[in-house]
Amino acid sequence: EGFGGEDFSNEDSCKILKMYLLKNGYKLDTEAENYLSTGMDKYIKAPGWANGRDIETWAKKVIQEYATRKKTIHKLEDEDIIVPSDLENSLEKCLESKKKETGPSRKSRIKPIPPLPTQQQQQEA
Repeated sequence: EGFGGEDFSNEDSCKILKMYLLKNGYKLDTEAENYLSTGMDKYIKAPGWANGRDIETWAKKVIQEYATRKKTIHKLEDEDIIVPSDLENSLEKCLESKKKETGPSRKSRIKPIPPLPTQQQQQEA
């Protein structure tokens, strides 16, 4: 949910992600463009959707995926092109993070400490 406002639409979220990537020198190929709306829909429906913060997180993870892929294949291109696997792999990492954020809190995993025995219970023991 947005902070004090409505959530961004899928279309607006996609535009923001593309602007963030373009600002950093990256473009989506045609297949990645076609996947983006589907991927964004999954992300928006994830628990704890945080609008701009989540869009920026995804964009950063897309760039990390791109860098990992480029390092692995050692292929130089004239442009920094994002492909569907960059979007898909980075989205999976984002969604995994969301699951961790919304999982049981640390507090709920800690076992309560039993109460100390009363004086009477201590004397009876």
